[in-house]
Amino acid sequence: MKQIELRYSLPIFEEDNKTQKKDAEDNKLFSQYHVNMMVPEGFDEAGQIYGKEIFYAKGMAQIIIDARRLCYKAKTEAEAQEFVNKWMPGLSTAKSTGLTKKEIAELTQDFSEDEMREMIEIIRSKRGEK
Repeated sequence: MKQIELRYSLPIFEEDNKTQKKDAEDNKLFSQYHVNMMVPEGFDEAGQIYGKEIFYAKGMAQIIIDARRLCYKAKTEAEAQEFVNKWMPGLSTAKSTGLTKKEIAELTQDFSEDEMREMIEIIRSKRGEK
């Protein structure tokens, strides 16, 4: 097992009426928090701790959710099939899903430095860069 830092953020609410400002999306304020979490260091250890069936089922559930998100971007069933056929779980799909740099930055704001480095390495590998 190894310990990781799990970062998360929560919106800051106005003290007077306890409601979040909704007038401007970009003006939302967030507080950053973190907790420590013990996680398995590999597939074998995860299978021993959580049970192989549970570990497999959770992994497959996330893969299916990610694949379904690709399909939502397609204009036709044939295009959705092409997206799914070309897709590999774990690789960046920012280009095929049409995410902007701002959206990617918002989605990754809670990533640790190690998680960001790992993601950059995966992208570079996919592009054939060193």
